[in-house]
Amino acid sequence: MNSSTNKPRYLWPDYARQFEDRGVAAAYRHRHPYPDEVLDFLSTLAAQRNLVLDLGCGTGDLARPLATRFRAVAALDPSAAMIEVGQSLPGGTREGLQWICATAEDCRFPEHCDLATAGESLHWMDWEQVLPKVGQSLTAEGMLAILTRRIGPTAWQAAEHEIIRHFSTNRDYAPFNMLEELHKRGLFRQISRRKLGPTPVRQSVDDYIERRHSQNGFARETMGAAAAEHDEALRNLLRPHADEGMLELDLFVTVVWGRPAAEARSDVKD
Repeated sequence: MNSSTNKPRYLWPDYARQFEDRGVAAAYRHRHPYPDEVLDFLSTLAAQRNLVLDLGCGTGDLARPLATRFRAVAALDPSAAMIEVGQSLPGGTREGLQWICATAEDCRFPEHCDLATAGESLHWMDWEQVLPKVGQSLTAEGMLAILTRRIGPTAWQAAEHEIIRHFSTNRDYAPFNMLEELHKRGLFRQISRRKLGPTPVRQSVDDYIERRHSQNGFARETMGAAAAEHDEALRNLLRPHADEGMLELDLFVTVVWGRPAAEARSDVKD
């Protein structure tokens, strides 16, 4: 940990800035969409379906479909490239969907939110600043839902992890349990969690590879010439497992929900 960032080194702002690259934003469309089962479940976490705050919305994988289930969605992300892509996608200009280009630390959140969501984004934020703001923006019954998408076990999983370790430009990555850390700091009280899926997904080898370039440590702009080497290594690994160029995958989504603290604790030290 470092007192200036209050986070593990691999989550520092210099790594987070990769999501401002246009290439990363363009690759986001290859991430698997959230299944209706997940979106419907999120709707049940809200006592009313008036306003959702989506933190680190990216291209709106959550915000765009949630706008069909709630009266209004405030979609917040610091990357102008992400928001530009999101607005061009289906549902990106839907009535009630407001895009906000700002950091969660600097933005003034809307009040009386029935639900706040963070889809693979909260780990990049300053928790001591952001979570109390979320707590203050929620209604008395409002929840924060933290979502994680994962592909189920595959025959090539171990070999793929070796490719990841070899080519990732984020050399500071280390295993880390964010939820445990938030609990320790008194910033989030988990109420429950649910693992949804599996949802069968078919994806071409090329699209599977391109999805990697939407992830931290694999921005083409940062990888340079190594990006082509990575793609070839992963393509060679995947080909034997594909049927006419298509992979059969299982998508799981874990939803953890609870109440963020309304103010930061002053007695918690790094």
